[in-house]
This record gives sequence, structure tokens and C-alpha cells, in this order.
Amino acid sequence: MERFFRSLKTEWVPSGGYRSISDAQKDIGYYMMDYYNHQRPL
Repeated sequence: MERFFRSLKTEWVPSGGYRSISDAQKDIGYYMMDYYNHQRPL
């Protein structure tokens, strides 16, 4: 679990943060359900 959150913060979340909560939900949801589970190399 720690690796997941570290990867999320370092690889995906913009350094300046998100403009809105809905942008963050959409982007992080995509990261979890599509990129991390299916495309990210191990």
C-alpha cells in the first residue's frame, strides 16, 4: 500500500496540486483504475 501512495504522489499528482476536487477525483480515479492496474510496468 505504501508503494501505491508513493507512486501516486511522485508519478501522477502535479507538484502544484489540483484546481478542484472534481479534477483530483477524476485524475486519481483514472490513475488507480486504468494506469496503475493495467498499464504501469512493475
